[in-house]
Amino acid sequence: MIPVPSGVRVWLAVGRTDMRRGMNGLALQVQEALGRDPHAGDFSVFRGGRGDLIKILWLADVLARIAEHPAHRLDDLLPWNWRQQSADASRAA
Repeated sequence: MIPVPSGVRVWLAVGRTDMRRGMNGLALQVQEALGRDPHAGDFSVFRGGRGDLIKILWLADVLARIAEHPAHRLDDLLPWNWRQQSADASRAA
């Protein structure tokens, strides 16, 4: 079970998706086909050609930073904290 925080939007890509696509390919599809920002914190769900697989794209930039983020501060990367930090950083700039 994947816990989805309240307020997170889930976008379903209709049609079939080539499951050989990696995260960059799916992020590009989110931008081009769905017209959405793949780093906005939304779930983007893709269905495989045979209908038996799905891929979910969610916070790819946060997942990439997890390995180097201090373990005692992993809560900073949760969607509800991450969005708040992004807003605080843009106000401070």
